Amino acid sequence: MDVYLWRVACFCHGPHMVRIMRKIVVPRLMVLGMMVSGLPAAHALDLATFDIRDQMSGVGDMTGVRVTILDQMFGPGTSPHYQLFETYNFTPADVGSTFILTSANDPDFATFEQMITNGVNDSFGYWVDNLPSAGGLGTTSLETNLFAPGTHSFGPGNFTSIGQLSGPDFAGYDITQVVLTINSFSLTSGSGFYSADFRATATIVAAPEPGCAGLLVFGATALGLVRRRRA
Repeated sequence: MDVYLWRVACFCHGPHMVRIMRKIVVPRLMVLGMMVSGLPAAHALDLATFDIRDQMSGVGDMTGVRVTILDQMFGPGTSPHYQLFETYNFTPADVGSTFILTSANDPDFATFEQMITNGVNDSFGYWVDNLPSAGGLGTTSLETNLFAPGTHSFGPGNFTSIGQLSGPDFAGYDITQVVLTINSFSLTSGSGFYSADFRATATIVAAPEPGCAGLLVFGATALGLVRRRRA
């Protein structure tokens, strides 16, 4: 903080403060606000990036895969609380494509955001279905293992996180989207047999931290208060 402004705030009051606010403090705040507002806009924050992989072969025909990001697998008496991307079917033609989910285009996104920011050590994982047979594989782990800073093993791939603010998950962050990129997908199917190797990358994205451009608004507001007091 500007040392001069600090002294003004600590030792001035009454009519002297009004004059100093009008002549010195408000102009300095507005100049600082304009300087900050001229900086490049903050970019979205990538909290975590993880691999989604499935290598498979078997009897029958295969046309593509379905990827589902979820908190827990289906089982006796259990089912996922959220399922992201479960309505998308991917084929080798989708290699190089990127798909983005937000609260605007996926009804489960709000539950997903709530669960990975609720401060509870929930499970997190994914499942890959082979289509049309629907057989597949997946993996899950506790959030505290995955969301800790660094790179961690996650099924046949890795999970890389910038780390938590507090607690086991991403509590304190504003999750805005999940981005899925299809990196490669080799598929051979015919004569009653199939073989495939699917690889994708998913990224959990949060809103950027608030900037300091509000100083400009604060300075303008303070100037208005000073003018009203003088009137």
